[in-house]
Amino acid sequence: MKIICGLGNPGKQYEYTHHNMGFLALDEIAGRLGVSVKKLKFKSLLGETSLFGEKIVLVKPQTFMNNSGEAVREVMNFYKAGPEDLFIIYDDIDMERGRLRVRASGSSGSHNGMKSVIYQLRYDNFPRCRIGIGGSGNVPLISFVLSQISDEEAKVLMPAVSKAADAAIVWAQYGIKAAMDFANVSDETRKEKAEKKNSVIKTKDLIIRRMSERELEKYTAGLPEGGQKDTFGALLRACREDTGEKTGMTPFVIRMKSGGKEAGAAYIGEDGNPVVYMSEEADPSLEEEAKAALLEKND
Repeated sequence: MKIICGLGNPGKQYEYTHHNMGFLALDEIAGRLGVSVKKLKFKSLLGETSLFGEKIVLVKPQTFMNNSGEAVREVMNFYKAGPEDLFIIYDDIDMERGRLRVRASGSSGSHNGMKSVIYQLRYDNFPRCRIGIGGSGNVPLISFVLSQISDEEAKVLMPAVSKAADAAIVWAQYGIKAAMDFANVSDETRKEKAEKKNSVIKTKDLIIRRMSERELEKYTAGLPEGGQKDTFGALLRACREDTGEKTGMTPFVIRMKSGGKEAGAAYIGEDGNPVVYMSEEADPSLEEEAKAALLEKND
């Protein structure tokens, strides 16, 4: 059994406020699982369902934020659940707006709702997900957290709410480590890592990967005057001007699998065909191996 609890304040006037990130995330989860969270029990609104054979209890405490722990304690006692069975979602003013952080345990920080939960449960080693709402600036803290989310803020906060719902479902299915791996890496970082991984090509004898600007500069500087130097010089200028991707002429460095020795360089031309320059020391047959690998990548 898994208990997913979103913290917030009950009442229409608080539905779309910064302090209700937990409620908003729980509503998202309930919608995805087709659960109605309307049963009033244990000072909370509850909803129950199952996911891949696991019982799921969704909880929205109705005690108001500062007394959230009273409701959570009653729910945990009734279901005889342990800390590993609880996942709490809440807002965090100390985190960048839209940022997500899933942890297996920790303190309450400055969050009064979490202070109440930890005080009532007498432990803090339960999984939780924080949704950053950003600082209040010159606005008093209480006024900010109880203020309505603006349209501009919603563009950042609503995707975070959706991702928090994803994280909770991942936790319920696969555990806290999987949820942390999913949520604690930004989408931008995840994309960069994927691009980096996808930019590496391995063949029988070679490792081919995209050149960094610094590598391209060093490689070009070492070339004798002539066509190849002119070509890679143009690629370097395109890279510096951020036009390399637009032209499609992406440079690659070619290294030997054995020892990692540099064996040459290449680029994919505007016509989609690879152009390969192997070093004089490299076996001539490796040129065709590199061309075939680059051609396959570009298909």
